[in-house]
This record gives sequence, C-alpha cells and structure tokens, in this order.
Amino acid sequence: MHIHLWTQPVELRTYLGDLRRITSTEEAAKFLIMNWPLTARGHPMGAQQRFVMAIRNAISVEDARSIFIEACMSIGMQVIEDD
Repeated sequence: MHIHLWTQPVELRTYLGDLRRITSTEEAAKFLIMNWPLTARGHPMGAQQRFVMAIRNAISVEDARSIFIEACMSIGMQVIEDD
C-alpha cells in the first residue's frame, strides 16, 4: 500500500491536551476515527470519506491535509503548525 505523505506535517493539541504530529493521509484518517470525541458535534465520517477519496487519488494529498486541519479545528483541537 502506498502511503500518502504530506509535504508538511500537522502538529496539533487534542481536546484532551495531548500533542500529536500527523504526517500522512492514512495517519490522519486513523487519528480521526480513534480520537473523535463522543460529545463533539458532527461525525468523522464526512472527513473519512474525503480521506478515502484522497487515498484513491480523487483529491490531492494536500487537499486531504487541509480537510484534516478543518476537521480538527471544528471540534476544538488547536493546530500548532499549519505551514
């Protein structure tokens, strides 16, 4: 399986205060499934479907990165590095 690495990792602080560094589309998809808070509005499936599209090359890897950042920010995670 090909790993879709991002040109720049995303560093963030979760809603629990943990620091994380995400470096690929696949890692981001797993992170959203495993770390989406039960009390958050919304559901990770919308983001997950976009990541599946990225993995299948329907959207770019950097678009998947942007979608991941938006998903994290929408549930109150702090993106520390976004450049």
